[in-house]
Amino acid sequence: PTPGLYGTLWSNTTLTAAQGPYTLAGDLTVAPNVTLTIEPGATLSFQSNADIMQAGSSTSRGELIVEGRLVADGTPAAPITIGSTSTSSGTWYGIDLDTSAHDSVLDNVTINRAIFNLIYRSTGTGNVLSHVTSNAASSHGLFLRTGSPAIDAWSSINAGTYGIYVGDTSSPTLTNCVVRNSGTYGIYVA
Repeated sequence: PTPGLYGTLWSNTTLTAAQGPYTLAGDLTVAPNVTLTIEPGATLSFQSNADIMQAGSSTSRGELIVEGRLVADGTPAAPITIGSTSTSSGTWYGIDLDTSAHDSVLDNVTINRAIFNLIYRSTGTGNVLSHVTSNAASSHGLFLRTGSPAIDAWSSINAGTYGIYVGDTSSPTLTNCVVRNSGTYGIYVA
């Protein structure tokens, strides 16, 4: 176990709005068969350009790696915010729904200022992505790598290069999605 909110979660964990906001000093990994629940109104901020764990896809920026289950089920009145302690883009790596992620829910969630706000590599079932707002990603608002996610009401705003990038073997279904102010491509299918 690590002494702070970083490292690997080996047991089910709930983050409440009342006990937050939460500042993460490095990577946080949700282990297989473990659930991280983020309650409505909670805020998670990764420290800017820091990763005490020096692991994952970026050894210099924190990331949320989901190998198990992430339940971030906000409401319109109490959305969940996941971002950085900085107001600059690209100061944390992003959320990675790994290949084994399953039954994850991101609903009424705002993801701010990562390099890749959300990387979707899950081949698991039951994932729900709806009413997610991706703000100011320095590279990709939504990076779809594998799987066949159904994405409803996704908003990518001010993405550095790609609002939504569909690559590798991903075959998503996008409905009610809005992409604007992307640096190069709004929606790119490789």
